[in-house]
Amino acid sequence: MLMTAEKPTTDTRQFGVVCQEPVVQLDAVETLREVFPGAAVHMFHDLSATSAELDALASCTVLLVIGPGLHFTDNSLPRRLAARGAGLVLVDCDSADVEAYGIKPIMVQQPFTSETLAEALRKV
Repeated sequence: MLMTAEKPTTDTRQFGVVCQEPVVQLDAVETLREVFPGAAVHMFHDLSATSAELDALASCTVLLVIGPGLHFTDNSLPRRLAARGAGLVLVDCDSADVEAYGIKPIMVQQPFTSETLAEALRKV
């Protein structure tokens, strides 16, 4: 179990987790739920599905994208994330596509551990 010094009892944030590998995605979701108890977590398998659902997730505050193979090119997602001031954590992804929109993502290398992912998520 991941231990944190300052763990709130409930969290009102909403997180989106994009990953094409279900086992890796579930590991990330478990870490999110341990670090931010009560926070809503939405899972997506590709960026186009995430972009389509983003309007429904009006209060999505952080998007976690776990690559490789996920690219933001020709996708309105970075612009929309920037407009709402949402945080972005990229695991094993190229940040060039999102930095053009003024987003400064938190970068994590894969393979990640629960601790390294939790540390990155706390920075957002």
